[in-house]
Amino acid sequence: MFKHLSEINQLANVIPAPVYWADFDGVLLGANDATVYSFGFECLDEMVGKKIADFFLADEMIRVFNRICDQIRKTGKVYKHKELVKNNKTGQLHCFKSVKSPLLDHRNIVIGFINVSIELTSLESLEINHFQDKKADVLKYLEILASILPINLYWEDVNSVVLGGNEAILKAVGAKSTDTVLGKSLYEFYPYDMADRIVQHNNEVMRAEKVLSQEETITDITTGDVKHFIAIKAPLRDDDQNIIGIVGTSIDITAEKEKFIKVARKVAHDINSPLASLKMMMTACGELPEFKRNILNQGINSIIDIANNLLNTYKKEEQHAVVETELREPLLISDMLVQLLSEKKMQYSNRTVRFEPSIDHDAQFAFALMQPSQFRRSLSNLINNAVDAIQDANNGMVTITLSANPENVVLTVQDNGKGMTQSMVEKMLGRESFTDGKENGHGIGLQQVWDTIDNNTGNMTVHSTPGEGTTIQLTFPRTEAANWIAHSIRAAANGIIVILDDDESIHGAWDMRFRPHLNTHPTLVSHHFTHGEKVLDFFNSLDSDEKERVLFLSDYELIGQNKNGLQIIEECGIGNTTLVTSYYANPTIRDKTTQLGIKLLPKQMASIVPIEVY
Repeated sequence: MFKHLSEINQLANVIPAPVYWADFDGVLLGANDATVYSFGFECLDEMVGKKIADFFLADEMIRVFNRICDQIRKTGKVYKHKELVKNNKTGQLHCFKSVKSPLLDHRNIVIGFINVSIELTSLESLEINHFQDKKADVLKYLEILASILPINLYWEDVNSVVLGGNEAILKAVGAKSTDTVLGKSLYEFYPYDMADRIVQHNNEVMRAEKVLSQEETITDITTGDVKHFIAIKAPLRDDDQNIIGIVGTSIDITAEKEKFIKVARKVAHDINSPLASLKMMMTACGELPEFKRNILNQGINSIIDIANNLLNTYKKEEQHAVVETELREPLLISDMLVQLLSEKKMQYSNRTVRFEPSIDHDAQFAFALMQPSQFRRSLSNLINNAVDAIQDANNGMVTITLSANPENVVLTVQDNGKGMTQSMVEKMLGRESFTDGKENGHGIGLQQVWDTIDNNTGNMTVHSTPGEGTTIQLTFPRTEAANWIAHSIRAAANGIIVILDDDESIHGAWDMRFRPHLNTHPTLVSHHFTHGEKVLDFFNSLDSDEKERVLFLSDYELIGQNKNGLQIIEECGIGNTTLVTSYYANPTIRDKTTQLGIKLLPKQMASIVPIEVY
């Protein structure tokens, strides 16, 4: 990859094919002589500084050209495609096979793209024109059909550019007029992640050449409201049976989905409470044989995975902030890792690969200042690449290790797959995109990882041996724990421990955790409550000195009661209070705990949080 435009200019003029380079606004920065002559100009000065779309692209190519520019900027990926170009003098269309690659400056920053084109034969150009005619006939029939059908109906070309749709689908997505969507790529009016998932499904429909369906989440273009659809798509063919895109219909399931989401969240919460109890109890089961403890732990972890998947799959849909705007915040890395691994186990449930997480004790409560969604996507891509490298081996294993020291948080992803050559490792560390045999491989994923590293002051090391596997290590500066987290629980030696939770199993689990301290400190006592009003009555019976000695641990959700845990906490006014809940990630709950001057503890971490008696 060239880093200096002068070097490109010198080499380009010895290449007999058109070569040009441009920025991401489509403004031509330079070109070789072959480009000038092929497109009907007298000299390069007539072209440089102008928008490519304005002077030599055929109208039907402009949308595709803009989309590819945007994708190169975001992914660093090389794109190959056919391009229709008009001669400046004659106005005649010519068909080129084009390859567009990222253009780097001297600082290794992508500033645009470089294009190399090979003109196809006149016969192939004629075939393309014939193809366009056949395509036009099919679209006319679709327009007639769509106007009389009472269902959502739409059709898109092979690049997922919207070619048409009826009034029903326009209304469903919130488009005020056809101009809002027609002729545009999905990336132009949907968030990137949302559009990318739809485009991947479109590509699969065309590749498999059969009808496929999937659930799709769509943002209403006008209101921004999130809607849920079941999309059913089929390949769109012309009269000669060439696939020219997809035709689809969508069924709005938003109302039904919202009802199911509420149930799923409740089920996940109901599962998490007894699981937290079991995790705490397991710490006191040293008398059990190791193989029995392992079986119990495996069962507990499997159910935790189910609960995490319910919460992650059916959490409130929010538009992901883009890299440039997402704010960095203290992120509890261990919790994010547990959630993500639960998803990966479900995603690859049909593969023989095993996931082995290892979180060091010192890393359980370690924070790093991160852009949360960007970091999560990058780690997800690294794990995906690790699984792909295993190639369905029966003993495939991906090990994810989290460790920490006072300065750094270190996350390691290791696989026992096919490994990489040293030249591939050097490409990876040199920030060059490569796919290693996959059409949508390391290019996109690694670009996201490098973006994460750059935007969050991290670094990456890579070690790989062909035939043995690859180890990738990400290191980020450790930051102070977020002000909401309870990284320890402290009780006075003559304290009064008060526990409020509507789940009886939690009380037994807390008893097991506090028992050694209760035995050591006879003046330390505990009281258990399942109803918030009973707690308030108890606190009202204490004098001011006794209230000063209280350690209050409260759940948030108290099912069937007219007050939640935060309301009880606010009324009782106990200073040494920790809210222990599965809803710790809810921003509203976090803000309220900060306002009350109390701490939050994720319920799943109740089994490992240090307990101190002073």
